[in-house]
Amino acid sequence: MSHYSLKMAIPTESPSRGLICTKDKMYFTSNTFIFSLKNGEYKIEAILENYIKKVKYKNSLLYAITEKNLIIIYKSKNIASLKCNPSCLKISEKFIILACENTLETWYTPKEYKFNMFNLHSKIQLHNQNITCINLINQNTVISGSKDCSVKIYNLKSKKIDKFINTKSIPIKIFKIEKYICVICEEGQIYYVNLETKKIDHKIFKNTNIIDASCYENLICICLLENKKNKFEIISKKEVIYSVETKYSINEISLEDKKIAFKGQNIVGIYNYELDTYIFILDLPKISCLDISNDLFCVGCTDKKIRLYDDKKILKIFYDEKNSNPLLDVYFLSGSILSLSNNGYISLFDMKNGVCYRSFNMPVKISASSICDDGMMLFIADYDNYKIRIIDLQRSKEIESLIGHESPVKKMVYYKNFLFSLSNDNELRKWEIYKNQCDMINLEKSATNFIVRKNKIFVSFYDEIIEYDMDLEYVNSVSFKNKKPAEHLDLTFDGKMLLLGGEFNKLNILDIETNTVEQTVKVSRNTKWKNYKDNLYKNQIESCDKSEIVEILKLIHSKNQYQFTYLSREGVFTYNWSSSKYLPLFIDLESTTEALSRYLENKKFLNALIVALKLNEMECLEKLIDIVPEEEVFGIVKMVPSTFIEKLRIFLINQINDNKKIVGSYMWMRWLIFNHGKGNYEQKVCKKTGEMGYKSTIENIFIFENLI
Repeated sequence: MSHYSLKMAIPTESPSRGLICTKDKMYFTSNTFIFSLKNGEYKIEAILENYIKKVKYKNSLLYAITEKNLIIIYKSKNIASLKCNPSCLKISEKFIILACENTLETWYTPKEYKFNMFNLHSKIQLHNQNITCINLINQNTVISGSKDCSVKIYNLKSKKIDKFINTKSIPIKIFKIEKYICVICEEGQIYYVNLETKKIDHKIFKNTNIIDASCYENLICICLLENKKNKFEIISKKEVIYSVETKYSINEISLEDKKIAFKGQNIVGIYNYELDTYIFILDLPKISCLDISNDLFCVGCTDKKIRLYDDKKILKIFYDEKNSNPLLDVYFLSGSILSLSNNGYISLFDMKNGVCYRSFNMPVKISASSICDDGMMLFIADYDNYKIRIIDLQRSKEIESLIGHESPVKKMVYYKNFLFSLSNDNELRKWEIYKNQCDMINLEKSATNFIVRKNKIFVSFYDEIIEYDMDLEYVNSVSFKNKKPAEHLDLTFDGKMLLLGGEFNKLNILDIETNTVEQTVKVSRNTKWKNYKDNLYKNQIESCDKSEIVEILKLIHSKNQYQFTYLSREGVFTYNWSSSKYLPLFIDLESTTEALSRYLENKKFLNALIVALKLNEMECLEKLIDIVPEEEVFGIVKMVPSTFIEKLRIFLINQINDNKKIVGSYMWMRWLIFNHGKGNYEQKVCKKTGEMGYKSTIENIFIFENLI
C-alpha cells in the first residue's frame, strides 16, 4: 500500500499573517502553513485549515489562530484545538487570552497532555467595538485597545474593568516600557502613559499611517507607510534613534535584538539595523509553471521571474527584462534553464551565473509545448493554425513545421525520438520527426490529458484511463469514477501506480493491477476553496470562477524514487514515501493467545495490536494503550491495515465513552483520525451508547476534525 507524506512546500504569496523572530529562528506563514527559517533554510512546522491570522511562540509551543480555531502545535504536530474566531492572542505562563470581537476570553494554559486541555477562566465584554490589540501588564492584568478608540485594563483576579485612556485613532499595539504603557495608533499617534497616574506624559505624532509595531526590551520598532513606501523607525526613550526606507510592501514586523523581521503578502525578510543591510530576503511568489530535475525545482512566476529552489531554500533568480509577457512553461536543459512566454518569447539562462545568454521571439499564440531529450529542439503548438513548430534553440529559429491537426493541440510529449500530440478534437498523433512520418488514432471519447512512460501511453478520459502501446494499439483500461475527470496524471517510477489529479481537492494514487485507489492526498487544507470538499456547486452546469477553486496544474512523479511533486494554485508541494520502522503487514501473523503474549513480551506492539484485534482480546488492547511509549503511537496507528481500522475506532470510542484510560485513548484516537480519517462512528457506534453518550462523544471529537 502506498504511503506518501508531505516532504516539502515552497512558501508562496497568500493573505496569511503571522511572523515571529527569535534569537536563532524566524517563523512565518504562507497559505495554511507555518514555516520556520534558520540559517537561510526553511521547513514546515505546521499545517492548518484556513488562512492563518496570527502566530505566537511560548515554551517550545506554537499557538496559531485561524478564522475558526486556536491551534497548539508541538514538534510539528497539532496537539490541541479550540473552536473560536479571535482577532488577537496573548500567551502567558498561566493564561491564553483571546480577543473575539469585543469580548475578552481567558483560558488556562494547558499543563498536561490530555484531550480536554482547555478550561475557561473568564469571558467578558470589554469594549463597544472589536478589540484590536491586547497585552499583559503583569500575570493578572490585561490591557486592551479597540476600534472604539478606547484602552482598558482588566484584572483577571478581581474581574474588574478600568478605563485607561481614549485615543484619537484605533490602537494597533500596546507595550509596557519601564513605568509606561506605550499605545501605538494606526493614524500615527504614539502615547506614553504613566502606569501609576494613568496620565499621558509624552506624545509622538507621525504624519502618516503606522502599519505595525514591535517591541524588544525597551526598544520599539514601527513600520510606517509614507508616500506609498514603507519605512522602519526604531524608538528608544521616546526618541527616534534609527530610520530607514524599504522598497518592500510590508504588513507586519517583529523586532529581535538588532534584527527587524518583516513580512508582506509576497515577501519575508530580515533587516539588521546595526549593519544597515538586509541579511535575508525570501520572495513569496505566485507560481504559474514548473519543471523538476532531480532535487531541483524550477518555477516560472507571475512576476515573469524564474526561481530555482532545492527542498530547503531558494538558490537563484533568473530574469529577462526583454520579456513582457506571462510565462507559459519552463524547462531544465543541460546546464541551462529555458523559459517560454505565452506569446512565443524564448529565453535561455546559464544556471551557474544566472545570465540570460540567448533570447528571441517566435510570434506565435501557443497552446502547448514540449522539448526534446537533449534540449536542442523546442516544439510549440500554434493555437491559430494548429501547426507544431520545431525550433532549433542553437540557431534561434524555426526549422520545420508538423502539419496535420485540424484543431488546437492541447498537450505534447517528446519520448524516445517521437513526438506525441493530442488535439481538442480528440486526435492522438505520433510523429517520427526525423523521417517526417505520422501515425494517428481518433479517440472515441473526449480526452483530457495523456502521458508516455515506460513505452506505454496513458490517456485520461472522464471516467477511465486507457493504456495504449507505442503503436497506438489498445492495451488496457483502468476505471476512475469521479465528479470531475483527471486532468493531470503521471506514473510511479516502478510503473505500478497512477497519480491522478484535476479540479478536485484530492490527488488519487491508483493501483493499475487491482484498479483500486490505494491512497488519497489532500491538494489543499484551505476550506476557503469552493471545491474543498469536492462539492463544486449544486448544479453541475453552473459555471464557476476558476480562481475560486483549488486544482492541480501540473503533476510530476520522480523517475528514480518514490516521490512526486504537484503545482496547485497554492504553490509547489513534494510528497515522498514515508519512512517508518514499522513494515506494512502483508505477512501472516500467528493468531493465537500464546503468540500474542510473545509479541507483547518482545515489545512487537504492532503485531500484538493486529492479533488482539483479530482475536477480540479487549484486555490486551487496553494493556497496549498503557504500555506503548507515547512517541511510538503515531507510527503504530499509521501502519494498522485498513481491515482493522473501524474495529480499532469502535474500541477507542467505547473506551472514551466509558472513561477508561481516557488520556491514552484520546491520544490513540487523535492519530487514528489523523492517518485514517473520521470513519462512520457517528452512525455506527455513538447512537448505540444513548443520547448522553452520543452527545459527549461529538463534543469531545470536534478537535480531531482539524487533523484530517
